[in-house]
Amino acid sequence: LAIAQTASKVAAGDLSQSTPVMTDDEVGVLARAFNQMTAQLRVFYQELESRVAERTRDLADANSRLRSEMGERRRVEERLRHQNEYLAALHETALGLMGRLELEELFQDLVTRAGQLLGTGHGFVFIADLEGDAIECKVGIGAFEPMVGLRVGRGEGLSGRVWQSGQPVTIDDYDAWHGRLPAFPADTLRAGVGVPLTSGSETVGVLGLAYNGAPGRTFGEAEVELLTRFAALASIAIDNARLFAMSQEARALAEAANVAKSQFLASVSHELRTPLTSILGFTRLVHKRIEERIVPLISTGDARTEKTLKQVEDNLNIILLEGQRLTELINDLLDLEKIEAGKVEWHMQPLHIADVVDQAAAGTASLFEEKRLSLVRAVPRELAVCGDRDRLVQVMVNLFSNAVKFTAKGTITVRAWEEPGQVVVSVADPGIGISPADQEHLFEKFVQVGNALTGKPRGTGLGLAISREIVTHHGGRIWVESEPGVGSTFSFTLPTRKEPETVGKSDETISS
Repeated sequence: LAIAQTASKVAAGDLSQSTPVMTDDEVGVLARAFNQMTAQLRVFYQELESRVAERTRDLADANSRLRSEMGERRRVEERLRHQNEYLAALHETALGLMGRLELEELFQDLVTRAGQLLGTGHGFVFIADLEGDAIECKVGIGAFEPMVGLRVGRGEGLSGRVWQSGQPVTIDDYDAWHGRLPAFPADTLRAGVGVPLTSGSETVGVLGLAYNGAPGRTFGEAEVELLTRFAALASIAIDNARLFAMSQEARALAEAANVAKSQFLASVSHELRTPLTSILGFTRLVHKRIEERIVPLISTGDARTEKTLKQVEDNLNIILLEGQRLTELINDLLDLEKIEAGKVEWHMQPLHIADVVDQAAAGTASLFEEKRLSLVRAVPRELAVCGDRDRLVQVMVNLFSNAVKFTAKGTITVRAWEEPGQVVVSVADPGIGISPADQEHLFEKFVQVGNALTGKPRGTGLGLAISREIVTHHGGRIWVESEPGVGSTFSFTLPTRKEPETVGKSDETISS
């Protein structure tokens, strides 16, 4: 009965019970075994409670760490959210600033947007003068509006401190700050911050903001970092605006110089042409009078007289030749100036390259005859383009003249052929050739290629420059291929014009 009662209590959860052992028979053995089992259950239960308590403590610690980590994560996410908002606002602000090219508008926009970023309506921009003696307030908003035009030196006030150090400066209480400007009214501002505006490694200005609220509102590290980044972007915008202003000024100067050049050329050409025409006219008249009236009166038997007369005629011919050369120079100058200024009237019409070559060859025939050179033409009659006939003839005349000028003997060849979408024309000569260094500048104005064997070439140095302008206007390009001592080939392209009917066939003629 005692064992049964103890078992019932143990089953109910009371492990402190034990069964009294009164006999050594089977009942006593059963009682002792039951007590041993109860004791083991007590030990097991205590160990289980200990383990549960330990696990509970571990779970509590883990929960505590998790709550701490979650709190830190929320704080990090909050900081990231604020940072992303700042960066987005910074990006938007930077895009707005980069579009500003007028400095005054840029300064105003700069300080306004900076104030919007940090939630204040008080700010300023100081910019250093060209001499670097002081910085001047270009823009002020809020409490700083009366400061516009104020100049401060290095180390004076907030702006002067930033300009001097090249580093951000923060002030928690401006009125109590020992560096405050006496001219600035008291009880106006509380906290202030200034950051440098830079160009390269040089500090060229200062961007500043201020709070005028409760004493506890100051500029922390995050605000200073944000404003510093903003100032770095603003510095780029200022550099861009300054470069734009400089380019506009340079452009205006260049345009003024170009107008002055055009006026000068027009004036000089007029002033030169008038006396030059008279000089050439009277020289021809003197030459004619000498041949008609003086030569018949002079005895041809006097060698000294004949020699003197020949010298006079030679000098007159030199005057005529050099006068004509000067006339060509004036014409070339005016021609190039008109082309570059867009004042030339272009008469674009369908034409055949062969006709252009024929006209240029006829115009330079005397040059070929004088040096006993031959011109070989391999130009298909059907090659058609759209262009200004007179201007294209001018290009060919320039190329023929240059080829003759630098060729002592042999044959000059002009060829033309069609490529997809264009016609190619080339003039090849077996002359002295052109060095690679000279080829780079050959189509520039007033460039002439000399040679120790030929001396300085005669001419204006404008023919190839004019030719390049003409070819470029037609939508083509011109270039040279040359080897010193072997010869040169000048080529240019023109857009193809398809004609409904072709004229003639490909021919190859030779003229002396």
